Amino acid sequence: MEDRHAMAQAGGLTVVAVFDGHGGDGAPSFCAGEIIPQLEREYAAASADFVGNGDIQGGQNDNVADPVTSRMSTALRSSFVVLNERFLAAYPNDDSGCTALVAVVLPHIVLVANAGDCRAYLWRHDAPLLPLSREHVAAEEAERQQVVARGGFVKPTSDGKMRVGGVIQVCARELLVL
Repeated sequence: MEDRHAMAQAGGLTVVAVFDGHGGDGAPSFCAGEIIPQLEREYAAASADFVGNGDIQGGQNDNVADPVTSRMSTALRSSFVVLNERFLAAYPNDDSGCTALVAVVLPHIVLVANAGDCRAYLWRHDAPLLPLSREHVAAEEAERQQVVARGGFVKPTSDGKMRVGGVIQVCARELLVL
């Protein structure tokens, strides 16, 4: 099985991550083992860049007034990018990959980041499911445009499914603050 997960709890914060592997277990195993330490490093770096007025230097603060949420939002974004770069550098001959879904639960807010065709929903006892993410797949026009803008290409397979580079369906990453 190529799927992996990670979870940690400390000081009123819970991090849950799920990685759906493709083509081997190298990428999901690496990501599951490294997401929490990477998120801690990126949060520390975002905290060092924090300016007293609530702005993040060199990052995005999502117009969120809470400095902790702003820093965690920045840390989630950069953790996805850095883990990808680290995996590719450490394992250049490993062709595996994975989608990623990470939720950071704080006392009054949930931050969700995802890459690929994974989805997160919030279940509330007396209300409909609330989507917390959206899939990033080549079938979506906006995703195809991003792939092409970055120098890639998207083409259909014989069964009509759109594939990035003719191989994979997933495209990008997203961060949603609730």
